[in-house]
Amino acid sequence: MATVNTKYTKTEGRNGFTSFHTLWDSTTDHAAVTVIDLSADGAEGHTNSITIQKVKILCSAGIDAQLLFNATSNVPLINSVLGSTEWLEVDYTETGMSGVQDSSAGADGDILVTTTSAASADEMLVLIWWRSS
Repeated sequence: MATVNTKYTKTEGRNGFTSFHTLWDSTTDHAAVTVIDLSADGAEGHTNSITIQKVKILCSAGIDAQLLFNATSNVPLINSVLGSTEWLEVDYTETGMSGVQDSSAGADGDILVTTTSAASADEMLVLIWWRSS
């Protein structure tokens, strides 16, 4: 069996939801693997930028995941906690904001994931609620 990535994206208007699951068969970590490709996943031609509204991450005990905005120099969005098997949830709209965006040089609206300490049978599930423009 090979490491398997399973992705599901649903859009309505400019709003989107992406589920990204990985089941590892080796110790090969993800290195800037695309979770959301805005040019392909963006709704109704809205592919210029992305606003992240909410993120949930669940990892096996031995793995750590970092979500990044893709840019000339990738910009960290959120990190899971190594060793935690609890959901990490951040709702960026709870503060009254519409979410978080990246406006750094080279930002293209894509969201990436990088992992450390992957091992065979490790799993990671990332859920992202977003809005494109």
